[in-house]
Amino acid sequence: MAVVTSFEGFYDMAGDVVEVVEIGGRLVIRFEGVPHRFAPTLRSVGDATFVVETGTLSGAEVSFNESGGLFGGVIPIERISQPLPPPWPTGKGLTLNEPDPADEEDTAYQELWTEIKERSDGGWINWDLPWPRYRFVEWLTRRRHVIFHGSPHADLDLFVPRRGSIELFDHGGRGNRGAVYGTPYGLWSMWFAVIDRPNLQGSIRNGVLNFATSSETLDVYHFSVHHELLGQSLWRTGTLYLLSLETFEPIPFYPGGPPSNEWASTVELRPIARLEVRPEDFPFREQVGGHDDSELIAAEKLGDIVTDHIDAAHRIEGGVAVRLRWDNDIAAIIEDYLESRRRFTPDVNRQLRIEPSGEHWIEIEGPDGFIQTYQKMLSSRDIEIQST
Repeated sequence: MAVVTSFEGFYDMAGDVVEVVEIGGRLVIRFEGVPHRFAPTLRSVGDATFVVETGTLSGAEVSFNESGGLFGGVIPIERISQPLPPPWPTGKGLTLNEPDPADEEDTAYQELWTEIKERSDGGWINWDLPWPRYRFVEWLTRRRHVIFHGSPHADLDLFVPRRGSIELFDHGGRGNRGAVYGTPYGLWSMWFAVIDRPNLQGSIRNGVLNFATSSETLDVYHFSVHHELLGQSLWRTGTLYLLSLETFEPIPFYPGGPPSNEWASTVELRPIARLEVRPEDFPFREQVGGHDDSELIAAEKLGDIVTDHIDAAHRIEGGVAVRLRWDNDIAAIIEDYLESRRRFTPDVNRQLRIEPSGEHWIEIEGPDGFIQTYQKMLSSRDIEIQST
């Protein structure tokens, strides 16, 4: 028992605070906002190594040491003292507590889905039913009929496998890849359609995990923005695309690990249909929480200084090298910039290289999706990337 209880406590796991607690001689992991009966059990497979037994994370290995440990052998977990609750809602532990559709509603959704399948032309869904749109989206989700992709753009007739944004804290190389991204969870995807991402500072944090007991399952969502944005206008009208499941596969939480609820396709594809969604269609609109992104926002400002000093670029194996106009402004922040990037994008390697001529270059190597996104940023600033 002493060995088991020595692992009890609070841990930071890739930005999420979880609590490991001993119950009846076994350890469980408690997630914020998740009822205790759904807490996944950790089964011992060694002196300090356990395997998650239930829920989305089932099969994941957790190993402990004095300072924390590793999740899946890849993602670091850090032991921390009991955290004080933040002075703002966190947006975690969100569930859709609504009854299943009655016969009339269920029949209407089945007829609409049959019509969508027969057309499969990527056209607009003409919504004239008396129920909220998210009810139909959830109906599709529970039946695993499609993959959803939420977007601010209404004119996507062809989805091309490329990365359009950077995933932070990607220790396992799972997110920054060139692919079409989606999820079988329509409400999660709806977030990306209605959140006004380009006008928000910091990151948006979001996701869905599944928890289970022997007789129940529970989908638990998380939606948050930088806390200083709470109470401001966060929303826009967007489009929820319905995509075929055929070419998609779930992305594991880490290489070789259990599948997550984020899916990817590496081939081009056309949508089956599209549905306009408005902010009021998003059922968690009033429950969005906040997190503190002060460090990230400061890091983004350092990144802006570095980007403003780039005057040339060329391709290297596995990435791109950029040349900096060197002056006192860039010299004063370059070490802080590199350290912040190591923290927020651990799957990307950046090295400062000084040529005998005095030219300063940063060599950037990382996943294909990240390099695609970085090259797109350079192109938007009219920086031509030369071949070596």
